[in-house]
Amino acid sequence: MESMMIVLCDVKELPLRERSFDVALCMEVLEHLERRFREGLIQSMKKTTRRPVIRTTPVGEFKQLAYDENPYQEHKWIWSPIELKRFEYKVRWFGIRDMGGEVLVSRLPRILRPFCHVAWVLTGLLIYFYLTLAGHMVCVKSFIGPVLI
Repeated sequence: MESMMIVLCDVKELPLRERSFDVALCMEVLEHLERRFREGLIQSMKKTTRRPVIRTTPVGEFKQLAYDENPYQEHKWIWSPIELKRFEYKVRWFGIRDMGGEVLVSRLPRILRPFCHVAWVLTGLLIYFYLTLAGHMVCVKSFIGPVLI
């Protein structure tokens, strides 16, 4: 069995060697970074992985201010599928628009929030038929060999 390593660090300064990971997963991070750090993170993740880089991020206009006394919840920039395709990512859609973050989840009592997240994932089946409902995208870039989605 292969070992797994988790690194806790500031994404603005990844302390990693080139090609030190098989896969990089960046979930719901890009939209929280200021402009000067966005492309740097994309390039750093590309250099530190041997295989796919997978990221998830909101689609379209998705304003979110800080909430739960956490200033890092604020969205600084929303990536468009066209921008990520420019970096040669394959883009797929998921999640219902306006069901997460400050729009709905932060307004619910904490005990109900997990149920909202489960409903958000389950309603994702609708996205297959109605792309305009999509709230998020999964972006995959493979450097060696095919990526199965």
